[in-house]
Amino acid sequence: MTSPTGHEPEPHPNGWSIRDVLAEIDKRNDARFSGSDRLHEQRFADFRTDANERDLRYQQRFDAQEKAVRDALAAAKEAVTAALIAADRAVTKAELASERRFEGVNEFRAQLADQAATLMPRAESTLILNTINDKVDVAVARIDERLSKISEAGVSTKSGHEGAAIIGDKWRTTMLAIASIAISLITVIVVVLVSTHA
Repeated sequence: MTSPTGHEPEPHPNGWSIRDVLAEIDKRNDARFSGSDRLHEQRFADFRTDANERDLRYQQRFDAQEKAVRDALAAAKEAVTAALIAADRAVTKAELASERRFEGVNEFRAQLADQAATLMPRAESTLILNTINDKVDVAVARIDERLSKISEAGVSTKSGHEGAAIIGDKWRTTMLAIASIAISLITVIVVVLVSTHA
C-alpha cells in the first residue's frame, strides 16, 4: 500500500512493513484455511458417504415396501377372486335349490289341480246320491207293488200247493232282482265315496 502522499509506507519499528504484515496474515490464513479445507473436505466426504449409505438404506426400504405392497395387492386380488368364485358357486347352488323347491311346489300344485279335476265335488256327489236314493225308493215301491200283486194273483188263481210254488218262484225272482239292485247301489256308493276321498 502506498501512503496518501504517494510514497512508500514506513516500516514498522520492529522491522515489519505493512506489506510484510499483510503477507504474513495471508500466509497464516492460508495455512489455517488449508487445514480447515482439508477438514471440510473430509467432513464433506464423510457426509457424502453417510448420505450415500442413507440413500442405499432408503432405496432398500422403498424396494422392500414396494415388494410388500405388490405382494399384498396380489394376495388381496387372489382373495377377492376366490371370494367371488365362492359367492358365484353359492348363488348357483341357491338358484338350483330354489328351482328344485319350485319344481316340487309346481308338482304339488299340478297334483292338486289333477285331483280337483278328477274328484267329484261334494254338492254333485250329494245330488247323485239323493237321485239314486230316490230311484231306489221308487224301485222298492214298484217291487212292493208287484209283490203284493203277485201274492194276490197267486192266492186268488191258484190254490194249495201249486199256488205256493208259483209265489215261491216269483218271490225268489223278486228277491234276486232286489239283491242285484242293492249290490249295484252299494257299488255306486263305494265308487263315489272312494273318488271323493282319494
